[in-house]
Amino acid sequence: MKPTARLSTGIALAILTHTGLRAQEPAAEIAGLEKAAADFVIAYNNKDADALAALFTETGELVDLNAQDVITGREDIKAHYVERFAEDEVPSVAVEVDSVRIVAPKMAVEDGTLHFTPPGEDSPARSSTYMAVLVQNDAGQWQVASTRNLTDVTSQEGHLAELLDSLKGDWTAQRDGLRLDVAFGWDESGKFISGEMLAATSDGEPVETSIRLGWDGA
Repeated sequence: MKPTARLSTGIALAILTHTGLRAQEPAAEIAGLEKAAADFVIAYNNKDADALAALFTETGELVDLNAQDVITGREDIKAHYVERFAEDEVPSVAVEVDSVRIVAPKMAVEDGTLHFTPPGEDSPARSSTYMAVLVQNDAGQWQVASTRNLTDVTSQEGHLAELLDSLKGDWTAQRDGLRLDVAFGWDESGKFISGEMLAATSDGEPVETSIRLGWDGA
């Protein structure tokens, strides 16, 4: 399923399962796995590091997109989320669970997509696919043993929004008698960055130039 470009900045959750999944796997186990996904979304959007850490096993791990940053152990995972939630403008999260497979007794593999939406209206989401291994403890609760972000699948608008954060506003540069005035913002469609540049010299007519930036995800 193609990830949505825009998501609510409040608590959002979309759990999608493959056709026939409930018929293939025990209903009680699927319900428990769906609850684990829902609990993650609620805890993250409430900025509750304790609740998030409790969703992992004692030796659970978080692995980033490049597999270079591995956080191991419930206490370190809690510290990671405490640090993240202390940042300005923490995004909200939504989860799409694409498939769940029971691969062994009390063990499941889950594949899906995470969408992180910055605060503010019409802010495009950043999205990445993930794979998680969950195990069921003696109390019947499903906990994350390992989860890894796999691929950045952010939409064009999401990538451009990140670029525009560093470009937006009015810019002026002067050198050797040449003055450049540049301004960037969204175009009317909201899918491209639009810029206007005015180049002026002391002995010539000003020259106006339009700039349009898009994103090629290939």
